[in-house]
This record gives sequence, structure tokens and C-alpha cells, in this order.
Amino acid sequence: MKSIHSIISFLLSKGIHQKDLPRIFGMCPKILTSNINTDLNPVFDFLLQELQVKDHNFIKIVKKNPRFLTSSVINQLKPALFYLKKLGFKDLAALTYQDSILLVSNVEIRGKLEELKEFP
Repeated sequence: MKSIHSIISFLLSKGIHQKDLPRIFGMCPKILTSNINTDLNPVFDFLLQELQVKDHNFIKIVKKNPRFLTSSVINQLKPALFYLKKLGFKDLAALTYQDSILLVSNVEIRGKLEELKEFP
């Protein structure tokens, strides 16, 4: 129970509103078992440094896509961002706020996208 309180306090400190927590946890209960130092903090650092999200905008991303918080920066978010940039995505703001699902989607879609590009 103590760790859940720590997670809630951490999210509140990042600008997530108390009223949004039930929806966020309902959509992604795995957040409640996350480790702040190894799971959650690296995601917020990624948002701030790689995607240049201002900390007052964290709420927009988390509300829209709570699964973002449980994604591995090293194994998921960075490879997906690299691949999307390689495909030509340049607008980080649009990618972050409108299409963040692409960042948490498996980069194994690479082959499927290649097939679509080759389709006449």
C-alpha cells in the first residue's frame, strides 16, 4: 500500500490531477506496480529531453495514453522514436500529443509498414 501512495504522490508531483487518476489507473493498472526510479522517472525524463515536452504538459500525454508510463524507454520508446524519425516524422509535438500511440506500439510493425510502402 505504501508503494501505491508513493506512485500517486509522484504522479501528482508531475502535474497529474487527482481527479484523473481513476481513469488513468483504470486504463493502465500496471502503473500501480511500477517502480518510480526505474520505470516512471525515465519515461518523464524521455518526455522532457527527447520529445521536449514541458512538464506542465505531461498531463495531456498521460491522460490520452496512460500506457506511455509503463513503456520501457530503452526497449520501446527510443527505438520507436528512432524508427518514426527514420520514416520522416519531424513534428515532435504532433507525434507526442496527437499520435503518441505510435511510440508505444511495437516497432515490429516495421515489416508491415515496409509492405505498405511497396504496395502499388
